[in-house]
Amino acid sequence: MESEKLSQKSPKVSVIVPVYNVEEYLPQCLGTIMHQTLEDIEIILINDGSTDRSFEVCQKAAEMDKRVILLEQKNQGASAARNLGLDIAKGEYISFIDSDDYISLNFYEELYNAASKNNCELACIHTMIWDYSINSNKDDFRGGETKVAPGIHRMTSQIFNNPDSFLRMNCSKIYKREVIQNLDLKFVVGQIREDEHWHWCFLPHVHKFAIVPEVFYYYRQRPGSVMSNLEVAIKDKNKQCPASLLNIFNAIVKHYKDFNLLGSYKLPLFLLAEEAQIQAAIGNRENVVAIKNAAHEYAKKFTKKTELCSTSNSSTGQCSSCNAELDSEWMTSKVKENDDKSDVEVIVFCMAYNQGDYIRSALDGFVMQKTNFRFEVIVHDDASTDETVDIIREYETKYPNLFNNTYQAENQYSKGISFFRKIIGDTNYGKYLAICEADDYWT
Repeated sequence: MESEKLSQKSPKVSVIVPVYNVEEYLPQCLGTIMHQTLEDIEIILINDGSTDRSFEVCQKAAEMDKRVILLEQKNQGASAARNLGLDIAKGEYISFIDSDDYISLNFYEELYNAASKNNCELACIHTMIWDYSINSNKDDFRGGETKVAPGIHRMTSQIFNNPDSFLRMNCSKIYKREVIQNLDLKFVVGQIREDEHWHWCFLPHVHKFAIVPEVFYYYRQRPGSVMSNLEVAIKDKNKQCPASLLNIFNAIVKHYKDFNLLGSYKLPLFLLAEEAQIQAAIGNRENVVAIKNAAHEYAKKFTKKTELCSTSNSSTGQCSSCNAELDSEWMTSKVKENDDKSDVEVIVFCMAYNQGDYIRSALDGFVMQKTNFRFEVIVHDDASTDETVDIIREYETKYPNLFNNTYQAENQYSKGISFFRKIIGDTNYGKYLAICEADDYWT
């Protein structure tokens, strides 16, 4: 498996792994990379100023396997580490792995063969596994699947405009290095959700891609990770939580301007809605207003109302999931100052996905309830592609004191109920809980 046994030409895949304080998980991560069935790879480890024994683990890996290249930098974050890896990578394709995650042993062989044999700029796995092994109260589940079926595909506007066509995490793919070099594409440093910038900047330059089944990336859910810290900030009402997705969105717009893509490719305006929901959750009205203004400005400059995405509502001329005007109004309405929930006796949870034929009966059932106590309904839309989300918003506008709904911009929950349970668990008011299916109704 050592490099002298391999071809002297450029490796087939460069694997870039930022490392920071993950000594407990790093051996499993590196083990699954070093034992890949595709041996012709280079493994670039960037120690990002770790203060635990992570660097020692990396050193041992480099001593064991001459394909391992070990770099060091002062702590600057994963994006800066990946950029450093990109500067020296020589592989035909580039891959990124988070150092607390791990992959199936055929990961690179299957992705590389699919991409190289079909001259694809991109190959993506079909399914991601969410690993909850650290939390014994939760089971692993398939936390995401691409909406595009396994196979070789040419990029179309319909595929591009659907945020769920791909798993947007960069760790789920391999990328043609030649394309990255031509674009001089780098990660945005100092921002959360930097994957979104990389995904939406690379995607317009893809002509052909592969979706590969039965190859898995195991996304470890653990305390202390960047995303879990974001959840803590939201739950603790941390008003200093930065509007990261707004900065990411601005960087995407800059890329589209630089490469003359505006007008040919639609902007991912739903990112602004996601960021507004985060800022609204922590009560940061200033950031919500800034995001609302940005959404209006971008919609006015770069999009047509009826062409914001593939799910636009022809009867209203507005998009059912990412129309900037619609979402920006909703963004502001989600910030409710001095809303005392202490008198809420019952919370009714209802998860909906593509139930436009039935959802009105369910919502009418809630409206018609006669009670002498306060109750609230939380309808969670799982990124429906039919008229479900429009109906839910209609009722929320009409009955604002009854409905306090949430909207998921990327469908990843319909394959399992675990995330819906998380929403329930994060709700910290109400004495009693009730659950109603969106295709059922109450009398």
